[in-house]
Amino acid sequence: MGAGTGLLSLMLAQAVPAHIDALELDEDAFAQAGENFAASPWAQRLRVIHADARSFRSEQPYPFIITNPPFTKTPSRAARLPAMPPCTPPILISGR
Repeated sequence: MGAGTGLLSLMLAQAVPAHIDALELDEDAFAQAGENFAASPWAQRLRVIHADARSFRSEQPYPFIITNPPFTKTPSRAARLPAMPPCTPPILISGR
């Protein structure tokens, strides 16, 4: 769960002039998001952070948070997903 390859962050960067922090746990997705951010015209405003959303602590508050949580139709699979505390952000947008 997290930024994935950075698509939502890239779409947001295209729409608003904010600095965007994207959080990703998976090593491969983290690397791909970093490559995608670096190749974009908004690279100076995008940052991918390799961390677990359940333990990540920001140094500053974020004015808003977007997320794309995992979806599953299988109840047994949903039960195996890790519990997330309220408002724990997979994708973070800073007001820097």
